[in-house]
Amino acid sequence: MTRIYRVEDQTLRKWLSESDPGAKTRAAENPSTEANHLFEFVGYSTRADQRGKGRVVLHLYDVDTGEILPAFFNVNITYQRGPLAGQNFKIGRNGRFWVYPRSKFATFWLDNFGCVAQWSIVWRQVNRLKPFRFSGDVKRCQKYNQIINLERVNP
Repeated sequence: MTRIYRVEDQTLRKWLSESDPGAKTRAAENPSTEANHLFEFVGYSTRADQRGKGRVVLHLYDVDTGEILPAFFNVNITYQRGPLAGQNFKIGRNGRFWVYPRSKFATFWLDNFGCVAQWSIVWRQVNRLKPFRFSGDVKRCQKYNQIINLERVNP
């Protein structure tokens, strides 16, 4: 009997190395997506949806069009210990959050800054993104526009 290889058995580095960057949907395949915009980091905020799931929203300035667009990443916004365990952190501008180790934000952060001592303190270091420029695609929707396929441009 063969053992089924489970995701829990993988290390973070192995999981990231096996993720296929070619699997991303490119702008050419979707007519409502505009490719290759240049962005500068403005700030971030945290949000919670109706189910209580958290998101960190990176606000990025589009150098080409002059508009500020969001890039959404799923994160954990709940207290882990103490009397407030299970309740949400205060959400809004510069809010606290925990990064899921195998999330898209973790992949994005590791690509830009390498190893992290603790995922729980990344929220304090997000402003390290200010000196960098990023490229990405803008997805136009009826409700809102957002950035997808965000990558750092080498300075």
